[in-house]
Amino acid sequence: MAVFSFICITSVVYVIFNGGMVSSATMNSEPVENQSPTTCNTCCQNGMHGIPGQHGLPGSKGDPGVKGQKGQSGEAVATSGPPGPKGSMGWPGKSGPKGPQGPAGPEGPRGRVGPKGEKGEALAPVVPSRRKSAFTAVNTQDKAVSNGDVLANWDEVITNRGNDFDKITGKFTCRVPGTYAFMFSCNKFTGVNGPVCRLTKNDFNNGVVVGVFVGHVNQFHQTTNGATLDLVAGDQVWVAIAHHGGTLGSNVHKYVSFSGYLLFEDSCRDRKLTKIIMAVFSFLCITSVFYVIFNGSIVSSATMNTEPLENQSPTACSTCCQNGIHGIPGQHGLPGSKGDPGVKGQKGESGEIIAASGPAGPKGSMGWPGKSGPKGAVGPVGPEGLRGSVGQKGAKGEVPDVPVVPPRQKSAFTAVNTQDKAVSDGDVLANWDEVITNKGNDFDKNTGKFTCRVPGTYAFMFSCLKWSGVDGPVCRLTKNGGAVVGVYVGTADQFHQTTNGATLDLVTGDKVWIAIAHHDGTINSNGHRYVSFSGYLLFED
Repeated sequence: MAVFSFICITSVVYVIFNGGMVSSATMNSEPVENQSPTTCNTCCQNGMHGIPGQHGLPGSKGDPGVKGQKGQSGEAVATSGPPGPKGSMGWPGKSGPKGPQGPAGPEGPRGRVGPKGEKGEALAPVVPSRRKSAFTAVNTQDKAVSNGDVLANWDEVITNRGNDFDKITGKFTCRVPGTYAFMFSCNKFTGVNGPVCRLTKNDFNNGVVVGVFVGHVNQFHQTTNGATLDLVAGDQVWVAIAHHGGTLGSNVHKYVSFSGYLLFEDSCRDRKLTKIIMAVFSFLCITSVFYVIFNGSIVSSATMNTEPLENQSPTACSTCCQNGIHGIPGQHGLPGSKGDPGVKGQKGESGEIIAASGPAGPKGSMGWPGKSGPKGAVGPVGPEGLRGSVGQKGAKGEVPDVPVVPPRQKSAFTAVNTQDKAVSDGDVLANWDEVITNKGNDFDKNTGKFTCRVPGTYAFMFSCLKWSGVDGPVCRLTKNGGAVVGVYVGTADQFHQTTNGATLDLVTGDKVWIAIAHHDGTINSNGHRYVSFSGYLLFED
């Protein structure tokens, strides 16, 4: 506005000033060159001012004025007004962070029966690998021994499959339950006493299996014995020194040896059956003990007064009951019958009224669903589902190229004599005193004969002994009446024990025994069990 007013005032002044000049100029319109100079000078000098001329055209826009100073701040307005209306729903928020792995879900429902499978291919049977245990230890130098010693600190271990033999302790520890074969050989040189050596199982006094007597001072003697044993895990077998001390002679020829090996491993079924039998036996024993204790107390109470009640004196009974000491408390009676229902109780007073909570506020609007979070980690494997239904019967399989291998059959025995037996030429060494092992029950201790049940190859070994002063017979391993191998126990002037053995191919029904031949005599034995007869199946046909 200030600029506009300035322009207007300037324009008016300009028009008035220029208007007078125009009016004077227009009073004589004749060109200057045609006018008389004297007339013009006189008119301008002596004439009056003419009428103001018309306003001229507006002038051009003037220059901008100087910028004015900044105005003062306005006064504060009153406090803010009331809240505005509820805004519209906002956009969904960002996805939250990945949550922790959740717990395993519940067991799923039982699945449906699957479709019938395709016809399978015929495969060869899988034969489980046979576990192995075998050892042989030898001595290469003389060893002085005493009664009760374990033949330990063996000089060399030739074989130790399974590491079940400890050369330091001299003991074999059973790792694989089953039937084992053991053999040991002892020797003495002349000039020293020879001890009694015994194959021992678990206990020195009660675990004697078979033994050898190495001999007296004036003779050189080497002898051997062996046996088969049924062992469980943890059983121990060793060669023990008994009766008296002495010296076992050996050198680089390795006369003294101890060997053992697994014949038949007990199957899992055999071990489970044994555990079941032992559990049942233990249960019966415990039950019997409780039965005896319980019934024993009843019998003791009942036998305190055996006189019939009608024969007892009432007076004596009354006096006894009044003046005697209290008797033993009787047993608890049977529980009484259920009592009658009680009287119905009075009605209780009304409870206090508790103030109710205030009304619920209005429900807010449902927000937009958030974005799906990231896929969580795979949860743990759930519990095993229920067993599915039995599927349809499959098609008949093809005959495999490899025949099915049946489980390995077992046959092994060891019999010993513990006393002297007089024998005659042609006798069968029968009526054995004890049978230590009889796997398969193929050996008859009364007849002294082994009868082949499983065709195959067998190993047999026998040991015989005679004291000095008696004649010793010839003993022969015999198959179906034919001699296989034999031993000569010795003449009357010497003590002698000797051993022999052989392997035989047998068919079902073949019989093997020890026969007495050549002449009569005596076979001697005692608690050291010098006389023994063993056999076992090596390979089944």
